[in-house]
Amino acid sequence: MPVDSALTWIGTLLEIVLLWRLISWKAWRPYPYFFAFFAWIFARLILIDIQLLAEPLSENTYGYLFWLSATLTVALRFLVFWEVYRNALPRRTAPHRLATFLLAGTLAALAIFLNLAASRGEFFSRVIANLAFAIAVCLLVILGLVRYYRVNPGMNIWGMAIGTGILCAVDVLGFSAFDLDHGFFPIMRYVRSASFFVQRAIWLPTLWHFAPPSPPLGVSPGHDGNEQDRLPSPGEASEAVGRAVGLKDS
Repeated sequence: MPVDSALTWIGTLLEIVLLWRLISWKAWRPYPYFFAFFAWIFARLILIDIQLLAEPLSENTYGYLFWLSATLTVALRFLVFWEVYRNALPRRTAPHRLATFLLAGTLAALAIFLNLAASRGEFFSRVIANLAFAIAVCLLVILGLVRYYRVNPGMNIWGMAIGTGILCAVDVLGFSAFDLDHGFFPIMRYVRSASFFVQRAIWLPTLWHFAPPSPPLGVSPGHDGNEQDRLPSPGEASEAVGRAVGLKDS
């Protein structure tokens, strides 16, 4: 069995186990947006991937379904980001307001990039790369603010953010390379299979049971005027993001 197929099958088994665990502790109650996204990727697995094993499709039909479902899957990762955004940072606090402002700017930039992608060839690969990049940046901003304000978002939110961020980063590199040269497609297939496995391997232990966020020290959701509610300067915000990606020491 090829390595990419083996990783995909192992990742699929982890996905099935994770679905059982999410259902067992009723994950749709605390995390409805993440559960909706996970339900979609599991439905895609059944409707497309398993169906292909029973009844192979023509090359044109398979290509259309692959690109359409891949684009929709990447777009729906915004549900995971929204789950991280609404749970990681206390509402009515400075980090939450700053994250909202940065999110609005990222979405505005995304709209511009998507418009540029629509005017050129390889529409699907460009759209996927742009969507994945926007989600990765949004997650990075949230993790940077979490690190700066010393917020404990809980093991569940960490797992969602890191697992999704890894897959988005791989999609940005893979589909951008494919857009430049189609010869990268075989390599991209192996890399995406490995990232699929890694994401499920991260999600399974971090979402094995319900681990809710903890309120940050010195910051309460309804409190204003606390020193920790102060908006960071641009330099401080940059430093926080740098810590999140390991470029700067704590």
